[in-house]
Amino acid sequence: MRKLQKSLTETEQFVVIQELSSTSFDSLSEEEKTVIFEKISQIVSHPESEKFYYGKVFSGCVQFIKAKLLDDQTKHFKGDLSKIKGKFERVLSVKDIAQMAGLEYFQLRDLSFGKNTSSTLLKFMTFTKKHGLSIEEFMYHPSIVNTAYQYYCMLEKGTTPTPS
Repeated sequence: MRKLQKSLTETEQFVVIQELSSTSFDSLSEEEKTVIFEKISQIVSHPESEKFYYGKVFSGCVQFIKAKLLDDQTKHFKGDLSKIKGKFERVLSVKDIAQMAGLEYFQLRDLSFGKNTSSTLLKFMTFTKKHGLSIEEFMYHPSIVNTAYQYYCMLEKGTTPTPS
């Protein structure tokens, strides 16, 4: 079986970022919120789907922050943005994001596997909040939850999930 890619694909990043601006958890009906919580309960009941879910949540946060930082860097730039965007994206790595959050790379990586200390989680939560984002927005985001739930269902059926 090929190694599972836990990070958000480029298409998923675009969808989630677009939906974050229009769909917040608070705007969902009580019934929709209940469905989200039920799905999350099932997802975290299976170790592999739980890892997959946390990977989607934390990679989504990191990608969103990278995009926001890129936008902040380029909004006053006059000229060809493709040159600076390409350079900035290559230079800003997950390790850079971890350091900006006051973490080591391995600590941020471990968060994406659903394990680490509460102080690490709190540091990352503070960092994301500083950049106008909360982890909860990704944890309860319908697109991320539904993707992880589909993965969970495939695991439960015994089918081999394909990397996403």
